[in-house]
Amino acid sequence: MSYSAYVDLDRTDLFRLRHVGERPILSLGGLGEFDEFGIYPVSVIRNGTEVRAYYAGWTRCESVPFNVAIGMATSCDGGETFSKLGKGPVLSYSPDEPFVLSGPKIRCFNDTWYLWYIAGRKWKMVDGRAEPVYKIRMASSSDGIHWKKLNRESNREPDRGR
Repeated sequence: MSYSAYVDLDRTDLFRLRHVGERPILSLGGLGEFDEFGIYPVSVIRNGTEVRAYYAGWTRCESVPFNVAIGMATSCDGGETFSKLGKGPVLSYSPDEPFVLSGPKIRCFNDTWYLWYIAGRKWKMVDGRAEPVYKIRMASSSDGIHWKKLNRESNREPDRGR
């Protein structure tokens, strides 16, 4: 099982701790939920008065060690506490991306949300253990919740406009 916590560092002196989180950012999901066994890489962004956290939630599997999808949680107290959007992910597996969607990185440019992530394309046996092979992918959204996968590898950021 894995949990995510945080430390707040001073931007002018990265060796100076401003605050250390006292508990995990989010609780693990319930029985059978996509984040039942772990929550890790978290990418946060401000959206008006709320802070959104996009995270990878993982669950155990039988034939391979895990599967991962991307969830979202929001905070209305500046990032001190978060509430999950729901019991399921905002970005999940598909025929083109059959497993392991992880490592979310969220950005918003010109009122369009962009989510970069890694997607498992296949499993390889390495020294008797199943290891995923990843591709970096990208999705876009008008609200940061409902995503359109671009179904191709992403090599650059979108045009930032002005």
